[in-house]
Order: sequence, then C-alpha cells, then structure tokens
Amino acid sequence: MKILLKIFIWLAAVLVAALIAALVITILTEIGLFSAILAAVVVVLATSAASFTATGLCRVLDKHLSIFNQRIKPNCSYCRNGAFLGFDEVACSKRGIMSEDGNCNAFYYEPTKRKPEYAKAVAISKYSEEDMKV
Repeated sequence: MKILLKIFIWLAAVLVAALIAALVITILTEIGLFSAILAAVVVVLATSAASFTATGLCRVLDKHLSIFNQRIKPNCSYCRNGAFLGFDEVACSKRGIMSEDGNCNAFYYEPTKRKPEYAKAVAISKYSEEDMKV
C-alpha cells in the first residue's frame, strides 16, 4: 500500500509539473516571448519543483505510516546514515565522524541498529521464601 501511495504521489507531481510547464509555455507564446531556451528552463524548473515536492511528501508518508515508535530520540548509533567505528564513534555519511550518542538534522531511524534496553535483573537473594508467598 505504501508503495502504491508513493507511486501516486510521484505521478501526480509529474502531472502537475507538466501542466504548469504547458501553461507557462502557452502564456509565453501568447505574449510573444517564446524561445526554445526559455521553454527548456521552464520545463527544468517545473520538473525540479515536482521532484522536490514529491520527495518531501514521500518522507512525510514514511514518518506517518511507520510501524516503529516515532518518539525515539535521535542518536547516531542507530541512524541509517551512520556506521559504527568503535571507540564510541560513528562514521556519518552526512556529517563525518560523530560521537555515538550525538545527533543531527539528518537523523533517520534504522530499527535494526538499535539495541533495546533490557529490564535490570532483580536480586532474588535479598527476598525470603515467605516474601514470595501470596
């Protein structure tokens, strides 16, 4: 379902870009300013705007339809852009060498890199058998 929504977003963005480019080229032709170079510039601008918009909408879709917890604080140790180097350092493809507990705006949660926090074991030796009876 998520893939179909993304395909729909991209197709809609391309369609809107094509309509806007056609409209602008028609207006330029009507007022007598049409040239091939100007038409190419209009098409490139409309296409890049569509690409930017579709990419942003797909990222919003990814965040809202994610099955993972979105309230996880950013941390370089479980970011998609980082690779663990050892000695509490992470090689980030966006920022370079970062500390393991650092973060930045390029953070993208990668659930397979996260080490879950386990509950601490209870010291059973300090309880007697009578404490355990109900």
